[in-house]
Amino acid sequence: MSNTKDTEHTLNGEFSLSLSCLKAHIDCLLEGIGGVHAQVLLDSLGKLNTKNQDILIPVLIKVIEKIANSQLNLDSDNDNSLHQLEDELFEDILKAITLNSEAKPTFQVICGGKE
Repeated sequence: MSNTKDTEHTLNGEFSLSLSCLKAHIDCLLEGIGGVHAQVLLDSLGKLNTKNQDILIPVLIKVIEKIANSQLNLDSDNDNSLHQLEDELFEDILKAITLNSEAKPTFQVICGGKE
């Protein structure tokens, strides 16, 4: 059985204080990039296999950069613009997946190779 004094001492130890600082730092970093939504995005990406991550992440980056470099303001635009953006994103992802699945490794004979 542990008493309250043992718990208080443990939580004030060097590791516990460092862990609390680390958690506060991570929370601060996430707050600047969407908070809980960023965590959900990373959790969702973690559900994909590596190949799908390699396909999807560059598409997401391209879409985010496109929005960041444009005059598009998702807060003030109507629902039609948002739906159009979602449709374009979906189409870009499908194209990327299709292109990667159609790419087949090719082999060729190189003259001068060793036996």
